[in-house]
Amino acid sequence: MKALLAVFLFSIAMVHGQSMEINIASAISDASAQSNGFYDDGSYPHTGELSIDGDTTTYWAGLQSVSPQVITVTFNQSYSINKILLNEKYNAFSTFGTVEYHNGTSWVELFGYTKNYPDSLFSFSEVDASAIRVTINESSAPSSWYNQVACLQELEIYHSTVPKAYYAFSGNAEDGSGNGYHGSIHGTVLSTADQWGQNGEAYDFDGQTGYLDLGDEVGDD
Repeated sequence: MKALLAVFLFSIAMVHGQSMEINIASAISDASAQSNGFYDDGSYPHTGELSIDGDTTTYWAGLQSVSPQVITVTFNQSYSINKILLNEKYNAFSTFGTVEYHNGTSWVELFGYTKNYPDSLFSFSEVDASAIRVTINESSAPSSWYNQVACLQELEIYHSTVPKAYYAFSGNAEDGSGNGYHGSIHGTVLSTADQWGQNGEAYDFDGQTGYLDLGDEVGDD
């Protein structure tokens, strides 16, 4: 039987086999982010959820009156992770802090950091984590700002997986893993926006005739 994929509004599909890293903070739909405070500039509140929405034009901003500033990303299950990227505004970033992970029982320090620049990628030995907590003790921001805190555009948390095939659904059903398991689209399938509002990055299956045929080989394992 051919391997068929019949999903609704999915932007990523994978079948396991060759190494790939995925930012699970934004890729997992029920990942959540909470902070111990956020700044509202009058146009919209800069909540913790904005740090995992996949959009670098939005950001979480803590409160200067709350020290340290803390943000926690929680997953629906435990994942093996080995990299974390703090994607921050160029003129408002953390300079001193710690990153912890929850191992299912307790919080464990993953690493501490001191830096004088934004956009910092940290690699470490793989750990199984159900949550990540970033504590910002010191930050650099313009002195003219009323709320002088770091602005975290994206907290990217990378899960190392082994996909046999990868489908981004960016206007086609081609396999992006390099393994050549390209699919074909049948029936009523419309290109649509993904969960972050990016047009042409997902497919809408009608639930009747629409399906994605991945062929025989991709499902053999």
